[in-house]
Amino acid sequence: MNRTMRVLTLHLRESSLWFLMPWGIMMMSFVVNFIIGLSIEQEQGMYTGGIASLYIYLFVTGIISVAQTFPFLLGFGIRRNDYFIGTSAMVVIVGIVTAALMQAFAALESATGNWGANLHFFDLPYLNDGPWYQQLLIPFALVLNMYYSGLLTGLFNRRFGHFITFTVLVVLAALGGLASALITKYDKWPQIGEWLASQTAFQYSLWALALAVVYAALSYLLLRRATA
Repeated sequence: MNRTMRVLTLHLRESSLWFLMPWGIMMMSFVVNFIIGLSIEQEQGMYTGGIASLYIYLFVTGIISVAQTFPFLLGFGIRRNDYFIGTSAMVVIVGIVTAALMQAFAALESATGNWGANLHFFDLPYLNDGPWYQQLLIPFALVLNMYYSGLLTGLFNRRFGHFITFTVLVVLAALGGLASALITKYDKWPQIGEWLASQTAFQYSLWALALAVVYAALSYLLLRRATA
């Protein structure tokens, strides 16, 4: 437990990388969109995907986090299990804080009439539909999904090297193209589109959370074989 806490403490000391950087990048996007919203008139409102920058940042953080902290902590006698548990605890904290702040900013955006600029940045249709607990789960699930998918990518590359990683990505892209071609050939896009449209953001967040668990489990297996 003490070793796990040492890992978590190290991450907390680098809280600027976990909180200030992603929120700073996203808020810069907000300021730019706010200025644009004030300068032009949008009767139906101005909608933006600026919050995606936060999740992309966490994906990149997952890729590079092992290279930044893993060898250092192993040198201080931290076991791989301790590193994974401590890092996972930090990711859960980031997810909880992110979900709470997203909900708070969405409420503030709604209360201020979309910031007086008819700007929809945090309070978005579809994503913010449903009761409050569902709205909290969506960003939480996205944080875990993006971080662990990045972590899995980084660990896979560390374990097997750039060539194998690139080859796997090419194969996955080819399989995706083949699947798309088959769907087009058999005219299944309308049925797929109807099914996708029938799902709520909360249902997608459950899928994202389930995938995050899979990514985390695979990451743990790779971490146990990772070299410092």
